Amino acid sequence: GNYQSKNKYDISGNIENLELNNLYSIIGKAFRINGLIKSATINIKNYNNKLNPNPIYSAKIDMNKGAIDDIQFDQLILDAAYYLDQRLVIKDFILEDINVRSGNDDW
Repeated sequence: GNYQSKNKYDISGNIENLELNNLYSIIGKAFRINGLIKSATINIKNYNNKLNPNPIYSAKIDMNKGAIDDIQFDQLILDAAYYLDQRLVIKDFILEDINVRSGNDDW
């Protein structure tokens, strides 16, 4: 990443082959999503822009064999960004199981 000051930075991290249940056992708390994170890139950036002074959080996630609550999936692909003015932008979302594929590649 690139860190210039507390108001100007672009930091990213990668995750590969992380079983969320193993992480939950370490931190002692479970969340509503389970499965294997095949790969993920998480990014936090702030350009010290007067029009948008808050950081932008984004993630590209590819998960296998998991569940969100009672919804089981074989693969989940998500590319999204969250802005602190409470906007969530989903760029790509694919949820596949053996019988169904849903998603939209053109959001």
